[in-house]
Amino acid sequence: MKIHALVIMLAALGLQATAPAAEHGSAGFTLDPITTIAASRDAPRQPGDVGHWLTGNYINSTMYTAPDQSGTTQRYDNFVGPNGLEFSTPFGESNRQFPALGGSQLSTRANSTTNSLGVSWATDVPTDNASASIQWQRFVKVDPHGSLTLSGLATLDRSNPHPLSTHYEFAPDGNYNLATLTLSDEHVYQHAVSLHAWILDDDPTVWGDASQAHAGGPEAFSYSADSFGALSLTLHNDSSVPMFASLEVFAFSAVEAIPEPATVLMMVFGVGLVAWRLRRRGMARLAPLLLAGFATSGLVHAEEHGSASFTLDPIVTLAPTPDAPRVPGSVGTWWTGNTVRSSLSSGHANGDNVRHDLMYPMQNGLDFSPPFGVGARQQPPLPGSVLSTEAHSGPNTLGVSWHTDLPTDSADVEIGWNRAFKLDPYASLTLSGIATLDRSDAHPLSTHYQTDSINDEYYHVATLTLRDEQAYRHEVSLRSTMLNRDPFDYAAGSQGRVASPDDFTYSADSFGVLSLTVHNNSSLPLFAWFEVIALSNPMAAVPEPAAALMMALGIGWVGWRLRPRASPMRAPAA
Repeated sequence: MKIHALVIMLAALGLQATAPAAEHGSAGFTLDPITTIAASRDAPRQPGDVGHWLTGNYINSTMYTAPDQSGTTQRYDNFVGPNGLEFSTPFGESNRQFPALGGSQLSTRANSTTNSLGVSWATDVPTDNASASIQWQRFVKVDPHGSLTLSGLATLDRSNPHPLSTHYEFAPDGNYNLATLTLSDEHVYQHAVSLHAWILDDDPTVWGDASQAHAGGPEAFSYSADSFGALSLTLHNDSSVPMFASLEVFAFSAVEAIPEPATVLMMVFGVGLVAWRLRRRGMARLAPLLLAGFATSGLVHAEEHGSASFTLDPIVTLAPTPDAPRVPGSVGTWWTGNTVRSSLSSGHANGDNVRHDLMYPMQNGLDFSPPFGVGARQQPPLPGSVLSTEAHSGPNTLGVSWHTDLPTDSADVEIGWNRAFKLDPYASLTLSGIATLDRSDAHPLSTHYQTDSINDEYYHVATLTLRDEQAYRHEVSLRSTMLNRDPFDYAAGSQGRVASPDDFTYSADSFGVLSLTVHNNSSLPLFAWFEVIALSNPMAAVPEPAAALMMALGIGWVGWRLRPRASPMRAPAA
């Protein structure tokens, strides 16, 4: 091969593997106005109304970024926007973003406005990590023989677009029936917009409400979708009693940092040059050893696994429901039941067998059993593969796990529990237990504690997290949010609370024992809630050392072979 041709090939491969390759992505939904629902339970009904909103808007957004997979400046945020008390037009106002840092365009954003919500991200290089999601939820009561439609335009955009497809699923389970309509890019991990509607058996805002025993079934829903992203999901109440239901919209998008094809080419190129050079020295028998030693890290079969879980110390000082008798030593009462949601996603790098199971509610807030309630979701392995994800909750324990076949497989799984409580004046309540993180490529774990004051409603939030700093989305978090009013007394005004350093205390040790305590330092009852979030993902935050070394070997050997040759020294002319 001519030297100049070899130089050109090297430059092309090296630049493709290492030069900046900015990308961007977004997912959004614009809602068709819902005009046939009264604004609240007490609002006057208009002609043509088929029901009324039971609650205001709930918004939750999650964002993550990590530059060049280094993890040194990674940012994670789980933000709760309107908290159900805002009875404006869907979706309510919220805005959250990680702006680009100096010298970089790596950024994420999640926002909602009247009738629209969405997320977006931008990266600098293929090894950047970025993800963002936003979810809206609102509970509704539909009159007998009434129908309600959730419809609008979903938009998905990214640097490397693929054809989009829609999927509809009906899932009867427990005391609700769930319908999901999703627009997604099947070839990209986590890039979709979903509409959800699920039917409840009773009013979720009335304690001890008698069950309506809705049979539900596939006929309770109808849907439509077209190639332009227009989605429509309709809920039908074909019974003679009111129907209680929840409507949700979920948008998410992520960049998946996987090895570029040129990176793999460069690794192979390095091995080939090493073998060629050793052949000339009669040492070619060493080349297979080099190949085995380096390439197994990223090119051959390499099963991996991971899990994240939390085991709760029983909470025995709260009455199980607002109306339950108080026992000696109790400091308050649970104000709602258990709400547990899980999100599972997995797929092979070639786009085959991509499976999404997004924010599936395993418990819906009506279960007043001990935390965390009982439920499970699973994406079992397909024939000939170990690729799978799982999320589960049970009394005092919840967790997630995943298995993959190859380093280029994608898997992401998350579970979250939350439950509201009412705390007596001058009382304290502790959420504590053992967090466990495990994965094939385990690294040292670290704990983080932070507090935030979001607005007058969520006047103080504390988060305690155990995480693997060198892994993407592999952590367990405890969180508590203090409210300024009773979330179920719409007429109640603000209690006028302000954040104080004395509101929370915490502790953590090297064995994963976490403890977060809420203190009510006033003469008024305190309304708050606890959350536990466990999540895990196989994506490492740094490139495999062997892969980087092999790329360096390839470039180094090419450079050595192409180095200028010195001319023979000649004696000076006499």
